[in-house]
Amino acid sequence: MKNSKQPLSLYQKDEKLEKRMRELNNMLLLIQEEISKPLKVPKRPTIFLLGLPRSGHTLLAQLLVTRFHLAYPTNFIARLWKVPGLVARIQRIALEPAIENYSSDSTQFESNQGLTTGVYGIHEFGYFWKEIFNFKKTHSLTDEEWERVNKERLLRLVASLEYEFGNLPVLFKNGQLIFQAARLSRLFPKSVFICVLRDSLYVAQSLAINRQKRFGNRKEWFSFRPPEYSWLKDLPWWEQIGGQVVYIKHHLKKQMEQIPSERVLWFHYEKICGNSKKTMKSIEEFIARHDKPLKIKKDVPERFTQRNIWLLPQHDLELFKKSLKKFEENIKHSSSS
Repeated sequence: MKNSKQPLSLYQKDEKLEKRMRELNNMLLLIQEEISKPLKVPKRPTIFLLGLPRSGHTLLAQLLVTRFHLAYPTNFIARLWKVPGLVARIQRIALEPAIENYSSDSTQFESNQGLTTGVYGIHEFGYFWKEIFNFKKTHSLTDEEWERVNKERLLRLVASLEYEFGNLPVLFKNGQLIFQAARLSRLFPKSVFICVLRDSLYVAQSLAINRQKRFGNRKEWFSFRPPEYSWLKDLPWWEQIGGQVVYIKHHLKKQMEQIPSERVLWFHYEKICGNSKKTMKSIEEFIARHDKPLKIKKDVPERFTQRNIWLLPQHDLELFKKSLKKFEENIKHSSSS
């Protein structure tokens, strides 16, 4: 199967706007380099929020930036991903005073395929990470590809974002980083990792629904590409999705095993929805064990309606059950051999 079909018009990018954004990014590079010269590494813990696709880690990110004062790539900053520190400064001194009296930009705890709304909505910062890591067919890097990453520049840019937000910990929410997590933990020795899981059947269902929504069919690949993508993409759509879910979950757990356990915090989608205030308290205590306490911004809702409801035909349920079991057994067999 070739993943060549363009998304439906609703999800297609404006190529003229994309070109202008890239041009503006490049024009501002020298200014970013100048303001980040004295910065070498982040001083506070960098928070990496990782999770299975369709697992609720966007909701958790929205809760975090609502509850706590954190530095993070907003939808505004993401437009100029090559110069995040510079744009954070513009956001702070020019944009914030201009719109501070407008309530319409408050967090709505809604998203569409990981995309949030509003100027201050948290962004996955995909263009930034794509440029830093130079992703090829998958979101996993070989040792050789990792060695080519400009790590000094990455550290400076994150430090710049931290500084421009007033020396607040930087939060990144992007599941593509799962496959580099152990390496990032060593590059950012103060970093911490918050991981989100969800029942695999409902992750699979959501991926199928969003394939249909985005492409008009279920055959086109959607979301993170694990190392196994190279052969999963040629399987029937239900096995692609089953393998995608199982292998991403496998890699997330394997990566976290390489990071000291005191730097890792796990959540399940169901628990986040069931008691979001308790979730925030757990994260507050977790960060306090590694750094000074986070500053509280405002309260969050008590709970959210969790969406673990089967919506597809029974036939699809059976297909997913079989494919998930197949790949889980493949992993067990590989581990024991």
